[in-house]
Amino acid sequence: MNGVVSDERFLRQTIENVGVAVEQSLKNAQPITHLGFGESKVEKVASNRRIIGKDGKMAIVRFSSSTDSAVKAAPEGVIDPWLKCVSFWNNEVPVAVLTYYATHPQSYYGTGDVSCDFIGIARNQFEKSLRISSVHFNGAGGNVAAGKYNDGSATVRMILAKRVESAMKTAFLNTEKIPIKSTDLVWKSKWITLPLATDLIEDELRATLKNMKEYTGETELTATKLAWLTEVEKGRKVQMSSLRLGNTWLLNIPGEAFVEYQLAVKALRPGDHVCTAAYEEYGPVYIGTKIAYTQGGFETGYSFVSPEVEETLIKTIKEVLQ
Repeated sequence: MNGVVSDERFLRQTIENVGVAVEQSLKNAQPITHLGFGESKVEKVASNRRIIGKDGKMAIVRFSSSTDSAVKAAPEGVIDPWLKCVSFWNNEVPVAVLTYYATHPQSYYGTGDVSCDFIGIARNQFEKSLRISSVHFNGAGGNVAAGKYNDGSATVRMILAKRVESAMKTAFLNTEKIPIKSTDLVWKSKWITLPLATDLIEDELRATLKNMKEYTGETELTATKLAWLTEVEKGRKVQMSSLRLGNTWLLNIPGEAFVEYQLAVKALRPGDHVCTAAYEEYGPVYIGTKIAYTQGGFETGYSFVSPEVEETLIKTIKEVLQ
């Protein structure tokens, strides 16, 4: 698919450039004496993409934008409205900030331009106002987007950006600092195999590709399924990890995981601050909850794992948060 949906040369060069930049950054390392944590509720941005009907099946699919009155009138649904802010300090001087929030970070797309969209705009303005290096992580928002509050216009993109930026600033202002030393840092990592979706059958996927006369979205989906199946059968694993910084945990999980996983994490570490970043490995694409695979909908139809993934993920999350 190189040259059709992506430029592999550009991607590899970008990865190499980032690696070089990280290596060079070590020359400017600063001591960290304190860790800060703050959070703020984001208003009118995230909404669940999956509206379930009385029969327990998908009733409404709500993507990143909509002008449909029924879609916009439906409840927000299950989300995590809290934006979390972790900051690193050299005594009284903030050195770097990490922010976490769960939603699809897009308002409109498909117009041919390249954009960091409303989340990136918010981060840029936040960094500019604070004059501190800022990195944003997307949480477990596989089934969360701005569809209830977004009509797909350029005007609303900026409104969404302002709402997220406001939460970033408030979370930083709400920061509580604690002294931190190297012995307060604990890194845990687990490599796991995710259970494959039952519809990933090599012979069928290859036959489908062979019979396609021209490139379509179905071509990309089929090729991606085959690629992931091949990698897993070769022994490909995905990583789940956590970095503990005192009473703050930075959790990294794979795929476009549903927000329910992020919410479940809170119950595992009551009294601590847990910040979840998804997309650690995108190969499995969407990672739904077990029940979601019985409900239908877009996400579980574009998932390369089986319903048993919930047990695997929760078990491993518990292990890396111990």
